[in-house]
Amino acid sequence: MPDSLESLGLPEYRSLSGSALSRLAADVRSRLPGDWEAGSDRFGVRAGPTAGGPRFRLLPGGVYRIGLSDEELAAAVAIAPQPNLTVTEMTPAREVKLDPVLMADLPITQAVASQFIVGLDTGHPDHPAMLCRDEALAIAGDLGWRLPSEAEWEACCRGGSSTLFPWGSTLPEAAVLERWMAWSLPEENIERNALGFGGLCFGEWCSDEFRVSHDPDAAIEPGAYVIKGGAAQFWPWQDQEWVWCACAMRMPSTALFADQRCAARPVRDLEQ
Repeated sequence: MPDSLESLGLPEYRSLSGSALSRLAADVRSRLPGDWEAGSDRFGVRAGPTAGGPRFRLLPGGVYRIGLSDEELAAAVAIAPQPNLTVTEMTPAREVKLDPVLMADLPITQAVASQFIVGLDTGHPDHPAMLCRDEALAIAGDLGWRLPSEAEWEACCRGGSSTLFPWGSTLPEAAVLERWMAWSLPEENIERNALGFGGLCFGEWCSDEFRVSHDPDAAIEPGAYVIKGGAAQFWPWQDQEWVWCACAMRMPSTALFADQRCAARPVRDLEQ
């Protein structure tokens, strides 16, 4: 095991088990407030406030690739010869360096959000809360958390893979897709990726302003922020809505439904 959390990359993290994983969980716990707990399971390190609420999982630091690769585009074309993808917005694929963080393993639910936002729809407490940007920022801020960057969200979604979707590069059978698209988020309903993140298909707020491509110098669309994911919003699909499952899929918040709401997945920074 590397000497510190900061030197632990994703390949090393995914190879850990047993006592090495327990030591890493203890290291993560030492970087959190006293009212938090941390442990490990088959996916890796998990943590959260002892009083309950969102559960978090470790996204290790290191170099990650974001954006649509040529291989992923080829996989999409194999599904549909003319996939409904705005390729210019999803490219060029590039590498980014991330610090280790804790990310919520699921989006904020209605039950959690209703503790902070008055008048929020709570008819389905275990469903993701559909939040405007100010509400998502307010909940995260009140708890000392933040929204993820686009790169953090995509790294979380990929779970260490380089495939078109979180689960691979082809569409699974309908029963499996149903579980990925399920709005009800009790444990028995959830499909998770290799790092233990689930509920990845509702459309989620990121902290970044929306640039029209992954070129760092690309133009910013005024008043727009990055939204990632969203396929569950269209389930059951009628056409090519599967494109919204792609890890690299992105859109500007100005293209949201008229109410300008989507889900949110908070990040908890770790003390260095």
